[in-house]
Amino acid sequence: MNGVILETDHAGPSGPVAARIADAFKDLAVAEWLIPDDRDERRRVLAGQFEMLVGPALDGHGHVDAAVDLSGNLVGVAVWLDFNGGHFPSPSFYDERLAELCGERLPHFKALDEAFERHHPDPAERPHLHLAFCAVDPDRQTRGIGTRLLQQGVDRLDKLGAAGYLEAANEELTAWYAQYGFERRDPLQLPDGPQMYPMWRAKRLRRTADEHLRRAPPGARRRRSHAAAPPDPQSGHRGDPPTDCANPSPSRSRLQPSRTRSPGLR
Repeated sequence: MNGVILETDHAGPSGPVAARIADAFKDLAVAEWLIPDDRDERRRVLAGQFEMLVGPALDGHGHVDAAVDLSGNLVGVAVWLDFNGGHFPSPSFYDERLAELCGERLPHFKALDEAFERHHPDPAERPHLHLAFCAVDPDRQTRGIGTRLLQQGVDRLDKLGAAGYLEAANEELTAWYAQYGFERRDPLQLPDGPQMYPMWRAKRLRRTADEHLRRAPPGARRRRSHAAAPPDPQSGHRGDPPTDCANPSPSRSRLQPSRTRSPGLR
């Protein structure tokens, strides 16, 4: 990623983060289903909704990783929401603000919210970090930026020993996410619209170098002690996805308590 710096725990503000996501997502099938005719209006509405939804991650209830060029421009973001327990705030006055933002398009946005809610794993039973957005400037895609952003998040999952969840916008993306350990679940079918693909990554236990050596055969231990360090996992080329995204319109509903989970977990 020549000329691009990866910034962990980006602090905002939310407007540029939301605008970057909207730019990357506005031509996806699900975005066209939400607002089919007017591309500029679609971008405006998506950016407005996304700004509401990235707020909790920027306020300490998740993580925002960012790719920034040498001029300080935000060229990519990955937004993770923390559903590992504790209080998770809902965007203030979300229903009212969404209705004002969407106008006559509101029914499709509400249908998407409801579909996401039905498929989202219950964090009381399956705590996880949720990759709500992974987006790269359309002019910078296929250069490895999305790959680095996703790798950063996956490394965090493994460091924390946490599970991960996302909704892929199309089948091509499911193959990309599968390379990072995400497995497909039953597809999410939108009314008279496209499918999306929930994916789950089980938590993985990290072993220290000493633990790996204790589990290895005696000969392997001696050989390992004189071996060169293993290659950096980020150096392995996986390639960027066709469109750098996880979920083109995450729902407010995942930020609220479910009917069956402990209060305050969503």
